[in-house]
Amino acid sequence: MLAIRSSGNASRLWVGQELSSGATNPWYCCFSGSHGQENDTSKYLHSFTTSGCTIGSDLTCTNDLTVNGSITDHYNKTDVDSLVEACLDTPYAGSVSSSGSIDFQKGYYTFTITKMGTGDYRINFGTSLITTNYLVIITPRSGATPTFVSYGARSINDFRIYTFNSSGTSADISFSFVLS
Repeated sequence: MLAIRSSGNASRLWVGQELSSGATNPWYCCFSGSHGQENDTSKYLHSFTTSGCTIGSDLTCTNDLTVNGSITDHYNKTDVDSLVEACLDTPYAGSVSSSGSIDFQKGYYTFTITKMGTGDYRINFGTSLITTNYLVIITPRSGATPTFVSYGARSINDFRIYTFNSSGTSADISFSFVLS
């Protein structure tokens, strides 16, 4: 048995018969009990056992985090997409083909596309926004050919996207967008 204590006799590291850092025995850290309770596993915030790891407080990663298996979320988020959407905080995002069909869409709400003419697309919101004070971020998806995109008037119900070829002429070009 080994115990390392602070000057106030608080347990800093305790390795006992039942709690050890051996290859097959569980390992516990961040003791919250009082003197004499070191053998009580419920008094430790974190545990590392052969069946898994429990982190008993917020976890901050300063580098990459690799997960082998699944993540159990205790905050009722159902999937990674909803977590990403919450982080992006975007009502609408998507990718549109040059013909005006929706390749995919993300965000809190759905949208439709009306192709108004060559290089002219109207994004119709399924749920109206409360303001016209939103940012539209657009990028063309045309490959190696230089192309340009811009957006026109914004309303709470829709906005327009215009696409151009390298000569500045209206052209049907695939694009992706995000509202912020």
